[in-house]
Amino acid sequence: MNEPMLESILDLGKNAYLSSKQDTRTSQNGALTLSFWMHVNAIDERANVISKTHENQAIYALSLLREDNTNKIALDIAQGETVFQLSAPVPNLFGQWVHVALRIGKDVNNSEESNVCVFINAECVAQGAMNGVWQDRAGDLLIGRGVNGHILDVRRWQRALNAEQIQGWSSQWLTGTESDLLSWFGLTQAQGLKELAYRGGASQHIDAAEALEGTLIEWTNTALPYVPQTVNALHLDRAEEHIAITGLTDFPQQRFTVEFWYRSYHATSQSVLMEYVGAEPSEEGASAQSE
Repeated sequence: MNEPMLESILDLGKNAYLSSKQDTRTSQNGALTLSFWMHVNAIDERANVISKTHENQAIYALSLLREDNTNKIALDIAQGETVFQLSAPVPNLFGQWVHVALRIGKDVNNSEESNVCVFINAECVAQGAMNGVWQDRAGDLLIGRGVNGHILDVRRWQRALNAEQIQGWSSQWLTGTESDLLSWFGLTQAQGLKELAYRGGASQHIDAAEALEGTLIEWTNTALPYVPQTVNALHLDRAEEHIAITGLTDFPQQRFTVEFWYRSYHATSQSVLMEYVGAEPSEEGASAQSE
């Protein structure tokens, strides 16, 4: 088994995509910031980057397109029967890592900022005022389709982040306990596609209907756009040193699988990696079983 590398990241073919059916992670307060890193090699005439739809109607859609020999980024937001639209040229789109974010909702500390902005490398390149109320809804999330390249570290926040916050977070690998974090898909082989999503400051397993599924994708070793924070690991350096968890009441009784990574510098014939000791059944429980 090869050790999963953080540098092994999602590689999307031009017709490839990831989807999550009936994604229920929605903003409840009308504020949303969606951010990610992308490295684009080629695009279709109009390529979907990230979109969310409900009954085939777009809730929001971020696209790349070629128009008048110019590469542009475009944002469409459904607002009742109308669609709010923004677009801006992206001159340095290909062959490098670019950090992208869209924000819906005003920064509470800056009332002069527009309530919708598209950021490239933490700079607002397109902005506008969207009147009325926007509502995030459960729907189908789609990442990719028409983009050849890499997409990494997709995050959705239930908060309108400003440029400084977007820039600050862009170079920090998450823990999953951050406040107002709706969902996080690292899209690295180390995290996988179906293992964990994060919502509301606590880690949760993705339900089967919400797991990311994909087609024509593979993992490619590529230098990341930033150096993630080192993960701390438990270090045991004495013969009797150990960690114990006692009084477990919800451990599976029949079948289970335990897996972990470890690195050993020294071991003896009496060394123990992991041990589970079940409690003796009570007299009452033993009596019930014998009957």
